[in-house]
Amino acid sequence: MKILLTGATTYVGRHVLKTLLEAGHDIRLFAGDVPEGFGDGLTVVGGDLLTGEGMEAAIDGVEKVVYLSTQREPDRKKTRDVNTQGLMYLLKALGKVRFQGHFILGSSAAVYGDMVVMPQREDHIGHPLDFYSADVQKVEQYVDMYFRLHSIRYLTLRFFDVYGTSYHKGESPSIVLRLLQQAVKGQPMTLFGDGEFLRDFVHVDDICLAVDRALKCTKIGAVNVGTGTAISLNMLAKTVQDVTGKAVEITYLPENRQRMPHAIADTARAKEWLGFEPQVSLEKGIAKLKEAL
Repeated sequence: MKILLTGATTYVGRHVLKTLLEAGHDIRLFAGDVPEGFGDGLTVVGGDLLTGEGMEAAIDGVEKVVYLSTQREPDRKKTRDVNTQGLMYLLKALGKVRFQGHFILGSSAAVYGDMVVMPQREDHIGHPLDFYSADVQKVEQYVDMYFRLHSIRYLTLRFFDVYGTSYHKGESPSIVLRLLQQAVKGQPMTLFGDGEFLRDFVHVDDICLAVDRALKCTKIGAVNVGTGTAISLNMLAKTVQDVTGKAVEITYLPENRQRMPHAIADTARAKEWLGFEPQVSLEKGIAKLKEAL
């Protein structure tokens, strides 16, 4: 299967790229989007999401587009340019080449904003809590509008709290990795607020499984990718203590008011549309991460 993958240098993107290559797909990447350590089996084309250069040539002839370029960066301008302007260039190019394939958008649970109804269902969206949350909502709206206007099949995958191995230097680690590193070093584990925020931690291997299933899905719309299991940050810290055997102290810092209060996936649609069920438990995922340190 010929697939254009964007965002291959992101944390999730690198893992998805590896999975797609191992499955034997013909993967096309933009020249500036080739992660270190990859090369064989790739078709590299000139192009840039930020300028729109090379978009039409990159899309021409592919059956699927997997878009994983939505980012959360400290640089607000860079985030806006990638998340909205880059996407608009790509959508325009899809129209020019009369793309009739399948578009898969990698999104985020941040789209739910201040929605407090748990678990979060795909059709219940709240108000954005920050610029990134607003960007994610706009990206999804642009994609939905474009593909419904042009009768093209698309699927949006909303990733919940992703964690796993193989972070690169400079990338913001997941809270799972941060707590694990603190525990292994014998340092206090730091949590925000009272530690009772509820999260849905999904291993990156399961994210890759969901993307693989999405390639075969014929439905149109949004799908949560999570475990459906509510884990408080205190429970997470206790699990890290159990896996490492380190009963380190837990300290609490003032909470960030812009954080989502809770984020738990309703997984019914993922099971129905994708036949997806997570394979990596939190305990197993933390153990794998510990081995990789």
